[in-house]
This record gives sequence, C-alpha cells and structure tokens, in this order.
Amino acid sequence: MTNETMYFEKLVLAKLIKFPELRNEFMLEPIYFEDERHGNIANMIIRNQEFTYEDLLSSAVESPEVYGGYDFVNDIASIDIIDIVNPRTFKKDQEKTLENYKLREIDKKIKEYQSAKSPETVQGINAEIQRLSKLAIDHNGKKTEVLKDMFESLFEDNSSPIIKTDFTNLDNLIDGIEMNQLNIIAARPSMGKTTFALQMAMNIQTDETEVIFCSAETTEKVVTRRILSNLSGVPLNKFKNPTALMTIEDIDKVTAAIGLYSKMNINIVDDAAFTPNKIRSLVQGMNDDTDKIVFIDYMQLMSSDNRKNNRYEEVSEISRELKILSNEIPNLTIIALSQLSRAVETRNDKRPNMSDLRESGQIEQDANMIMFLYRDDYYNRDEETDDNISEVEVIVGKNKDGPQGIATVTFYKDTQRMY
Repeated sequence: MTNETMYFEKLVLAKLIKFPELRNEFMLEPIYFEDERHGNIANMIIRNQEFTYEDLLSSAVESPEVYGGYDFVNDIASIDIIDIVNPRTFKKDQEKTLENYKLREIDKKIKEYQSAKSPETVQGINAEIQRLSKLAIDHNGKKTEVLKDMFESLFEDNSSPIIKTDFTNLDNLIDGIEMNQLNIIAARPSMGKTTFALQMAMNIQTDETEVIFCSAETTEKVVTRRILSNLSGVPLNKFKNPTALMTIEDIDKVTAAIGLYSKMNINIVDDAAFTPNKIRSLVQGMNDDTDKIVFIDYMQLMSSDNRKNNRYEEVSEISRELKILSNEIPNLTIIALSQLSRAVETRNDKRPNMSDLRESGQIEQDANMIMFLYRDDYYNRDEETDDNISEVEVIVGKNKDGPQGIATVTFYKDTQRMY
C-alpha cells in the first residue's frame, strides 16, 4: 500500500469518526479500501446508527484481526484534519480512495494479461475497465477513463493520426506531424522557412487534411506565385513579368499548375494584423470532419488581443493563446514560423539553438516541437553552387514526444521546391 493510499483511507475514516454527521455523505463500499481493516471499520460506522468511538475501540480490542486493534484505531482517530470539514471536501477524499481502488484493479488485470496473453484476458480487462469507469462519486475517474482509452488503443486502430510531411529524412526522424500540437519552424532571414512551410503545406494537404496558410508578411498573390512556381517548375523570377519572360512551354506548365492548385485543400489568408482570435475564427470555419493544419507566417508579426506593456509579454501571450487553441479544437495542429535573434550572427557556429528564439522564452515552453533551419552556404559563400541548389539542415531542437536530431532537405531556390 502506498503512503498516499493509506493516508486518504485513514483520512476518510478519521472524518467519519470525528464527524458522524458525514455518514449520509459516505458513498464508498468496504471493498474499495485496500486495507481490509479500513473497510471493516467503515462498514461498522455506517451500519451502526448509534455509533460511538468507544464502541469502535471496544470492537477493535475484542476483534483485532477484523478492526486492527486498539492502537490501530487510535492512530486513525488521531490524524490531524487541517481542512474545513464539509460534504464537498469529504467527497474529494472519497474520490481519491475510489480512484486508487480503480487503479489497483486495473493493475491486477494487466498482470493477468502479462501472464496469460489471450483474447480472454483482453476481454476481461476491457470488461473490468468498463465496470470501473462506471463507479463514481458524482463525477470521478478521469484518470481511469484515460487509462481505458490508452488500453483500448493498444488493440484498436483508434490512435491519433500522424501526418507525413513527405520530407523523407524528416519523417524518418520525427515520424510525422501529430494532431493537437503547436509546432515551430524557426530560422534567420533567407534560410527558406516560408518555402519549407509552403512545401510542407502542399505535401500534407489531402481531402482528409485541410490546410490554411496565414501570411502576415506577404500578400496571397505573392504566396500563390511561389506555389505555382513550385508546382510548374517555372522559375519564380519569371512570374514578375510573365509576358516578357515566360515561353509558351512555361505558360502551359503554369496553366497546368493552376488547375492542380485549384484542387488542393489549401487556402491562403493574408492579413497584416493577425491575432489569436482571428486565427480562432479561421479555424472555426474549417471542416469539422477533417484534420486541420494552420500555418502562420510568422508569429512575431501577430498582435495580441490584449494590450501589453512590452513586446516580450505580447509574444508570450500570443504563444500561450495558440497553444490553448491547438489543444482545444479537435484534430488541429498549428505550425507557426518564428524569427530568431541576431545573436546567431555573432557566433562562429551559426546553427541556431533554443536561446535564439526571438522575443519570448514562452515559445520554447509552449511548443511541442521546434525545428530550426540552417543553410551553411548562406554563411560560407564559397560553398554556393551555380545551379542555385542548397542543402538545408532541419534541426529538431525540441520534440516532446520523440527524438531530436538533424534531417537534411534539398532547396531548389529558383522554383521554390524542397525535397
């Protein structure tokens, strides 16, 4: 018996002994007590409407094997009760005792399964968990419900979906994107974070996965150009003056890309004044039946819904609100882009780390995953190639539910593609 279990069992009994008026609020069965003597004491108090502490002591002396003996009972009655005794606090003590009982029973069934792995034991565990989940003192047992769901997930394919990014090296490292998370893509300017985010958005969108790309930095038209360059393979610079720079073949490719993009489950929303509430409104307009991924480019361009004394507090609140939103809406993950501080530029090794996140340590606290982008050829110009292709390191600096590490992707700058 754990110290916590013993404490709450004794606390319930001590309150019954000292405050008999709580008898009508007592909802536990004797079997719920791990110590059988505790259950016997509770049973005696409840059955005897004329109960007195002296009666209990006499019974304990006469039947120590049943009630534990004089010292055992006296020890319970001597417990200091520091809270205000009322039905509400008494109910909480009982809830804890009941929860401990449920966990013990689940543990017994799990051990049965471990010793005899058969369909019958699995059915037995499920039946026991169903029984235990119905036991309650008004509304108790959230932990038991979670354990029930976790156990069922071991045998049923009802786990939360993991969406592949289609960056092979990255998926090999992190497996993919999970739902109800706040993830961060952080980099210094010109590392390719918008291109990386757009490529990921195009990779993960399907009929079952809806994507919104929130652009606070550029217009929808500019973002769309980058998407069409990616899909068509026509260099981005040609979109500045198509009639002068594009060939007939280029125009055919872009026309096909327009048709392809029109069918994609991705929408661009541009707004120079995004707030968490605006993001929430966008999410509430998305399809309830799909997985939802919202990209924000980028977090430091957002404003909070409440005026703050300084920018640090404002970015902290934005981060917190995005985290709350990602947890609150079913099947939603938010992927926010973030700038890094200039401190990166002052180091010999310019690979970013957690301390470089700009304007708020709250981002590091709230994020489930933080990915930093680094291009060595940006800082070492002699490594640049004539074909305008770069290797980008995706540094997974934080991953609450998986490994950290580095994955590489290839950046085709002319056509805004990453693979």
